Amino acid sequence: PGDLRATLLLADCRLQLGQPSAVEELLRPLAASRPDDRAVTYLLGMALVRGGKLEEGQRLVEALVRDGDSAEAQYLLGSAAFMAGDHPQAVERFARALQLDPNLPSLRSYYGRALLFTGDADGAEQALREALAGSPNDYEANYFLGSVLATRGRPAEARPFAERAAALRSQSAQAQE
Repeated sequence: PGDLRATLLLADCRLQLGQPSAVEELLRPLAASRPDDRAVTYLLGMALVRGGKLEEGQRLVEALVRDGDSAEAQYLLGSAAFMAGDHPQAVERFARALQLDPNLPSLRSYYGRALLFTGDADGAEQALREALAGSPNDYEANYFLGSVLATRGRPAEARPFAERAAALRSQSAQAQE
């Protein structure tokens, strides 16, 4: 618990596993004691946004933006727009984040999903494939790429991605479907 790096790594793993409340629980005490730590602010902000606490997450985004344009801030703004259903705005923010730092965890996955929800299935497929090239255990990228391929009449190509998503989140009814 006293090792900041281990706590941040655990928080990032929990975030990627789709457990925003666990991330929030881990990082709230750190955020109080380390208000200027950008990594803590970023991960906590992502957890709050993904957990549906948009207003509180927005305050953390604003703290990151005060220091200038950053990939983390754009990713958080894109995530907030995505959660609010403003997918065109999310695409714009995620694209900017990718320009600034293409290696942020799950960024390409969310970018692909936002492209999909704006009707750009080709762009979504490409972004989701890129997400999986960097992180083959990305549940959302596996699930949505499998879905895109199945919808486009390529079930044999979709199957490995759907199976991987189901293995990653065996408790998910969505993945099992």
